Amino acid sequence: MATLDSIPLTLGALVGGGLAAVGLSAIVGFQTILYFQLFPMDTRLYKCWVAWIWMTDTGHTIVVCIIIWEYAVMNFNNPAKLLEIVPAYPPQIIFTVIATLNANAFYTWRIHKMSKCNWWITGLLSMLCGARTIIGLLVAIEISLSKTKTWESIYRFEAAEVASWTVSGATDIVISLARYYYLRELKQGYMATQEMVDAVVVFTINDGLLTCATILTVIACSLGMRQNFVWIGVFFILAKREYDTSGPPTIGSNLSFSLLQLCTCYAKPSELVPSSAQTNGDPIDASSCNPQYSPAGPSSTAEGIAVQQYP
Repeated sequence: MATLDSIPLTLGALVGGGLAAVGLSAIVGFQTILYFQLFPMDTRLYKCWVAWIWMTDTGHTIVVCIIIWEYAVMNFNNPAKLLEIVPAYPPQIIFTVIATLNANAFYTWRIHKMSKCNWWITGLLSMLCGARTIIGLLVAIEISLSKTKTWESIYRFEAAEVASWTVSGATDIVISLARYYYLRELKQGYMATQEMVDAVVVFTINDGLLTCATILTVIACSLGMRQNFVWIGVFFILAKREYDTSGPPTIGSNLSFSLLQLCTCYAKPSELVPSSAQTNGDPIDASSCNPQYSPAGPSSTAEGIAVQQYP
């Protein structure tokens, strides 16, 4: 990157990606507040998980703002600074790795429950998650320890960066296929249950496709447009995509079960959201508050449990 493109493709791309990241971070914050207001009786484990998602997302947003401040404000009259890597960039990589690990670990756990402890799929996903985490952390550490911190000097890390993004995309594909496979078996019984599962299947496909499209965009821009910062702007958004898919599912599962109970059990409005006393402290266990509850009838208890644990 001896020469750079125009300001719109450098500072403009950074600011644009940063604004999009801050906007997505605001959505995560709103969903976090909504969760604690609607489900105060959930277990401490779920509350800590949601709080962890919000804290790491906030940390990533702060790091993104620092990067933009360094380039666009502190060195606005110093274009040569754009050739250098600011100290906040490696922490941004680390927060992105954490976001990816949060989302993938969350869905791996869900798929493990849905598949009735199928260790083959769980082991595969765990290996992919571990590989993505290790490669990403190594890249961040190598950049931090590099004596010459310029964008041109880190070309030797390009293969590792692309490999980490590729593994992340492969993990998202496997997760989406596994979720679709186990959800398609639930499309029977009451019409309301079928419609609920259909909605979740559509969300699963769209969510996986959107995340994979973002990863492919980062890879394409990184390989073909190294002379500007478009790939970094998209990279900012990629982390927020991971935060959005690791935090909201915890909230969405509770809201979905409220609707499912309304449609299949004719629950009273005051009973739509089961408390921790009704569900043994687990917001994903809706069956314990109603022994008669079963999405497809009395004989489909296993499927009912699977629906209660869908991603």
